[in-house]
Amino acid sequence: MKKSYLYLIALVALIVGCKVSKPTTSQIGATIIEGIGIQGIRVGDKIDDVLKITGKPSKNDDEYYYFYDKGFEFTVSDNKVKTIFFYYLSKKYQPFNGPTDKGIKKESTIEEVLERYGEPERTGKSIMSSYSDFAGQEDYNLNYYSKGITFTFYNKKLADIRIYKQE
Repeated sequence: MKKSYLYLIALVALIVGCKVSKPTTSQIGATIIEGIGIQGIRVGDKIDDVLKITGKPSKNDDEYYYFYDKGFEFTVSDNKVKTIFFYYLSKKYQPFNGPTDKGIKKESTIEEVLERYGEPERTGKSIMSSYSDFAGQEDYNLNYYSKGITFTFYNKKLADIRIYKQE
């Protein structure tokens, strides 16, 4: 009887000692999924739910939430995440450290994106303005609207990936 009583006390102590933890930024998945986002931040999620996981942004206004130290930002409309930007090449953001589910990552090329995602619905090419942090560099975009993903390259280096609702 004493032995089972001790086990019961130990079990209660263990249960009382455990507490339910709040989600943290370490629970944010790093794999980007087209038209969806990443674990913890998805297009269409309520902003209050996302902020419980991401924590306080570096900066925010009514529309943008900036996370300079985590390499991403997102826009909000009607209190829901609208577009998520993952930065790989930036003077403000730490590089995002995750690939897409098709293996596109910081070192990936335009050719690799075309190989894994197919022909984009739209491409854009321009020279960055003198007001940009990357003035004079070539800005090249591969837009996959029906998949909800856009890739931007500066001088053929992956600069960012944008995720939004599929059209």
